[in-house]
Amino acid sequence: SSHPDFLCGTRHRAATGLDHQAEVTRAFFASDLVPHFRAEEEVLFPLLRPLMDPGDDLIDRLLAEHRELSAATAALDGSPEALTRYAELLERHIRTEERTLFEIYQSRVPEADRPAVGEALERATARENVAAATCARPDA
Repeated sequence: SSHPDFLCGTRHRAATGLDHQAEVTRAFFASDLVPHFRAEEEVLFPLLRPLMDPGDDLIDRLLAEHRELSAATAALDGSPEALTRYAELLERHIRTEERTLFEIYQSRVPEADRPAVGEALERATARENVAAATCARPDA
C-alpha cells in the first residue's frame, strides 16, 4: 500500500478509524509540533546549552526525540502500533520538557531575560511553515 504524504495526509481516499487518526496526527504534527520544535531548536536550546551542567546531554536527547517524532510521524500508516509508538514518544518528550527542561529554565534563566526569550519563541513559532502553507493551497 502507498504511504500517505507525510505532511499533507491523503485526500484521495476516504479515511476512517485509524487511518483518520493517523491523518489528524500528521496534520497536528505539521501545524503545532513543527513550529514548537523550531522555536526550541532556534531559541531555547541555544540559550540553555551553555547553562547546562557539564556532561548533561538533555539538549541532545531532546533534539534526538524531535528527529524520532518526525520519523514516527512519517511512519504513521493507520496501524495501532504506529499510532501507539507516536503517542508514547510524544508523551515521554513532553514529560521530559515539563519536568526537566522547564525546571532548568526556571532556575537558570534570569527573570529579567524571560520576556525577551518569550518574544523570540513567539516569533520562531509564528514564522510561516512553508510545508503547511503549501498543503493549504487549494490546487495542491
